[in-house]
Amino acid sequence: MTKFTDDPKRLKAIRVSLNEAFESVEDAYGIKLNIGNISFTATTFTTKLEASIVGEDGIVEDKQRSDFKTYATLHRLDPDWLDKEITLKGRVFRVTGLNTKASKNTIRIEDTEGRSYGCPSKNLNHFFGEPS
Repeated sequence: MTKFTDDPKRLKAIRVSLNEAFESVEDAYGIKLNIGNISFTATTFTTKLEASIVGEDGIVEDKQRSDFKTYATLHRLDPDWLDKEITLKGRVFRVTGLNTKASKNTIRIEDTEGRSYGCPSKNLNHFFGEPS
């Protein structure tokens, strides 16, 4: 490869290789490493690397999870709803965090296959009721 712009799909392969290489570091230090968006020019690429603590229960304590605990009451939510399961349109999801940068779908949920989605906070209020 002489330029990153020759084959942008190579960057996806590099991301996969980096994630595989990070596994040994994650295991050694009890953290989860996550590569953000990759921007590139012909000869360089740049990415953000985020490290999060993995709790003893195996759950990654990332920013969205922490934000849910901190700001739930400001969004008329109960902090205890974190990790609870909800059913939307016949599918089961688990509440995983709060995206404070989102204007509409602020609640992060994850399906049974590990895919992450955003949903409005009113879905949680409808499912669990108003917090006391």
